[in-house]
Amino acid sequence: DVSSMLQTLKNSGVDLSEPRPIEHTFYCQDAEAVDKLADHMKSLGYEIDDAVSNLAFKADMKPGEFMLVVTENACPDQMEMKEDQFDEIADQFLATYDGWGTAI
Repeated sequence: DVSSMLQTLKNSGVDLSEPRPIEHTFYCQDAEAVDKLADHMKSLGYEIDDAVSNLAFKADMKPGEFMLVVTENACPDQMEMKEDQFDEIADQFLATYDGWGTAI
């Protein structure tokens, strides 16, 4: 959950009000949904992390395995609000928002 993630970051000396690279992970049911979601997230200014996303392997994926990872520079203390937004976006594209992470 967000509060335990924030506490872990804080305990590790991370300033929660300072922007840092953050990854958001989505899982989609099919190739069309993941492509549409990727286009939408790009239009919102997020970068697609091709090194982590499995978009290049779409032909081998089963329903629900289509993973999209987007990145942004943001403050960790804004993630609780953003999680709600990403849940809503995921619902629009028949996807699941799996959460966020950042390096310590």
